[in-house]
Amino acid sequence: DFFRLYDTEGTGSLTKDEFTSVLRDLHLSADETVLEAVYQRYAQSPSADIPIQNCNVDVLRRDAELSEVERERLRHDLAAILEERFGLASLQRLFDRHGTNDALELEGFVEALEDLGIMDDTGLQAYKGLFAEFDLDHDGYLHIVEFVQ
Repeated sequence: DFFRLYDTEGTGSLTKDEFTSVLRDLHLSADETVLEAVYQRYAQSPSADIPIQNCNVDVLRRDAELSEVERERLRHDLAAILEERFGLASLQRLFDRHGTNDALELEGFVEALEDLGIMDDTGLQAYKGLFAEFDLDHDGYLHIVEFVQ
């Protein structure tokens, strides 16, 4: 069985690292957010191993493609809502208030979304994936041009 090749400990299940290796080797996604979303669909808890009998290449492929589509839709929808609701000038003021040099770090991004009433105060961890979606150049800062593309 294909998945047993990745079960390095011979337990009949895949650790998170083993499971994401399968996804990468199948060229389903290299995006960490997508890998995490697909893993969470299969795992019973955040750190659970995934039984090999629950793995199917065709289903994994479909789930990875859906996660990629969902990720892009979320990014596009949020940017469109903010631009439509507040306009580019309002977004610029928001960036000026919470960031420096037209750039937001994660904390400023969360504060800005909370100020707009779009997100509640659930902590930084909940927003890391969303922040990563908009941080197109992966420099740890969200520039307004990345946000409204």
